[in-house]
Amino acid sequence: MTSVGEPLDINARGMLQHAAWLGAFTAGLTGLGVVPALRHQIGGIYNVPHGVASTAIFPPCIEYNRPDIDGYLAQIAKVMDLPFKNTKDAADRVIKQVKDVISDLGVPARLRDTVVPRDGLKTIAKAAMHERSINQI
Repeated sequence: MTSVGEPLDINARGMLQHAAWLGAFTAGLTGLGVVPALRHQIGGIYNVPHGVASTAIFPPCIEYNRPDIDGYLAQIAKVMDLPFKNTKDAADRVIKQVKDVISDLGVPARLRDTVVPRDGLKTIAKAAMHERSINQI
């Protein structure tokens, strides 16, 4: 990942900024979903940084929503130029790629790797159900 290995690479940083802008631009059109709803609570209640909360919950949220989203993940696999045999295989490869990127970044890959205590999960879940970003969908 060029942006991590070469943080002064202006082109890599520019592409990340462009991707962030595209994500922010479309967020208001569709609602954000379960990952932001959970991430906001994790950060707000336990002071876990935005990106760390995201990396800890994104893969489990994707896996929870399977097989309903495997078709979308197959489209992502195509864009990522990942080889695959069928829709399920494509989804598996996208999830593996996401986990590999998280691992390469050296950030927490699981919520238990943060300061969030196990007994805080119920509080997070209840609060997330009232989050605007999950109720727009």
